[in-house]
Amino acid sequence: EGSFSRESNVAGFLEGQGEFLRSVAVMGRLLAEYPPEPYAAAAQYALAQRMYAYAPQAAGDQKLREKKITRVDLIEHALTMLEGFLTGYPEDPAADQASFSLANALLELKAYRQAVERCQRFAERYPSSDYLDSFWYIVGYSYFALGEHEKALEMCRKVAEAKHVDRQTGREEESRNKWQAIYILAQVYNSLGKAADAIKEYTRVEERFADARRAIEYFIRKAIELPEVSTFEPDEKVEVELKFRNVASCDTRVYKIDLMKFSLLKRNLSHITDINLAGIRPYHEATTELGDGKDYRDRTRKLALPLKDEGAYLVVCRGDDLHASGLVLVTPLKIEVQEEASSGEVRTTVKDVTKDRYENEVHVKVIGSRNAEFISGDTDLRGVFVAGGVQGTATVIAEEGDNRYAFFRGHTELGPPPAINAPATQPPAPAETGKPMATDSEQLLRNLQESNSMIQQLQGENLKNNYYQNPKKGVQLKEAF
Repeated sequence: EGSFSRESNVAGFLEGQGEFLRSVAVMGRLLAEYPPEPYAAAAQYALAQRMYAYAPQAAGDQKLREKKITRVDLIEHALTMLEGFLTGYPEDPAADQASFSLANALLELKAYRQAVERCQRFAERYPSSDYLDSFWYIVGYSYFALGEHEKALEMCRKVAEAKHVDRQTGREEESRNKWQAIYILAQVYNSLGKAADAIKEYTRVEERFADARRAIEYFIRKAIELPEVSTFEPDEKVEVELKFRNVASCDTRVYKIDLMKFSLLKRNLSHITDINLAGIRPYHEATTELGDGKDYRDRTRKLALPLKDEGAYLVVCRGDDLHASGLVLVTPLKIEVQEEASSGEVRTTVKDVTKDRYENEVHVKVIGSRNAEFISGDTDLRGVFVAGGVQGTATVIAEEGDNRYAFFRGHTELGPPPAINAPATQPPAPAETGKPMATDSEQLLRNLQESNSMIQQLQGENLKNNYYQNPKKGVQLKEAF
């Protein structure tokens, strides 16, 4: 033992000189040469933990980079060393602790199937270990990562309900991984589409995990939406698709409007709900039952509207404190639009699809999202009207007679790009770079990693103080008996 302690100083000197790999090689040779006594077991275990703890520094170690040794390589080496320790010293007092670190290494390598198999054996081998509930939790997490949801639910429930007696205080305590296990339960139910169960579990941990609050908000949020514009031919059945979420019923009102007058007021349809409908009698009213208001998902429903006459109709749906609106056109007219981005030219062709002919003398209004005024005119004998100088995305409205309309909304940016404002005399200070949010796996594994880091730190100090920098020249006589 005295000889081993003296020779271990060589490994400590090498590590102090930045020769990590040579240091490990020296300790490995010593462990192979000396008999399997308790001091060798302690050194072997401490060295395995030191190798594991050094893995995150691999990218910054030039000698390791030259040899193309990565963080994963070091973790795999540490895993092999831990397995060797457990094989050689299965009854060592630190065996359950080493098993816990080994399981953590398997998680870092994403070897989930192996983690399940090993932790199930560890839980049977060390039923009184302080790490018992952690072995269960690793099994549950690994099943979750493997997509085996029912098994994950079973194990995480076991962890969430687990209790153990603290050896120092004698008090019964919950599992240190309880809240992470509940969080996994919520995510599994989420993945299975069981929204009510997911919300129940998310609620239990919403004060501990910010994402749990956001998940609850996602499930219970209300929404209602109609298409911006729907076009139907005169003899076609008029049905608009209502999208909704967590809304029990909606009131639908339909108003017949003069589309040209409305467009002059609003320039486009981005503020369609702002039209003043006070004092106007609806053309049609109806109430539609949509469910119990607890959908927890997006749904759709076709709303049938009794619209036979040609014209433009504003459809307004209200559910709870939400409202949505859309434009419905009943018309035989169809407009085909050709856009030239560089020049900002918009060529509109108007056709009566019921008569299969192009329509002349149809009044057309064109405006770009960056234009201040409409560009107006009538179609020629070919049914064509050309507008130039359109800037931004185009909106085209065609009107024939009093009630026939056609509508087009472009998505291409037309004309020259907008001018960029000159920078201020004093440029604003750059925004602070935000820190990336912790990933889901980081939150779920944080307790395990913190416990493992404490073990690594303790064993690193043990290796340093008892072997690498041990000032003793021999062994006290009383230690030999």
